[in-house]
Amino acid sequence: MLLLQVWELGPQFEGPPQVGGGFGRLPGADSGHAVRGRTFTFAPELWANGKWAIELAEGPPGMTVADGTVRWAVPDGLVERMLRFTVRATGPNGEKLPREYLLPILGPFAD
Repeated sequence: MLLLQVWELGPQFEGPPQVGGGFGRLPGADSGHAVRGRTFTFAPELWANGKWAIELAEGPPGMTVADGTVRWAVPDGLVERMLRFTVRATGPNGEKLPREYLLPILGPFAD
């Protein structure tokens, strides 16, 4: 399932000028950590000018993006200690900005 979140940022953004007005950047940031049995939430930072859409390009089953926030109900029985997920922003001129995150998984394993 592919979920898209679209938003418009006003002219107050001051980024480098680019032909077509489609400047955007997903800066590197720590996604934090997830805990087994709890809901993980993370709002990736997007510096953008113009109309951009953000989506989950890759992630574990059940992970979604809505209103600019990544959400995932972390299963109790998850055995992985680290997962990767990728968020992709798409700009008004078709620019694609992927950002991969490493997500440490904490908490006890379910019996």
